[in-house]
Amino acid sequence: MAVQLLDYIHLNPVKGALDSLEAYRWSSFKAYQLGYDPFDICDAAPMLDIVGGSRCYCEHLKEVAGRIWSVEVLPRRRIPDEEALSVAREVLPSIDPTLLKALPRPERGACLLRLRQAHLTVKQIARITGIGATSVTKATAGWKEAA
Repeated sequence: MAVQLLDYIHLNPVKGALDSLEAYRWSSFKAYQLGYDPFDICDAAPMLDIVGGSRCYCEHLKEVAGRIWSVEVLPRRRIPDEEALSVAREVLPSIDPTLLKALPRPERGACLLRLRQAHLTVKQIARITGIGATSVTKATAGWKEAA
């Protein structure tokens, strides 16, 4: 039960759409990844003893995240908008991503959902389509479950 709580705490920022566990600087994950806390705030040793060390814990967390989302979370490479636009064109071969704004709402929502399922971030989708981030977020709510 304590390990599940620790998993929840460390995966929560990723669930909030950060690119990786390491991207959230306020997390204690770094202490568990390194086996010690360089800031001397968190004592990771007792939990690391339970899970078999930092390497075992990182592998365990990666497996848990993979079961939940079927995506890589340790660490993920950011892609530039040009590459994101290329991904969008592959995912939506018959639609120019910059013209999504003009589509009827249901069709536009389906396209946005496909872009999120291709692991583009909300902000990237907003930038390459010109559709507001709030609209993208609303249209793609539950995208992980729909995958």
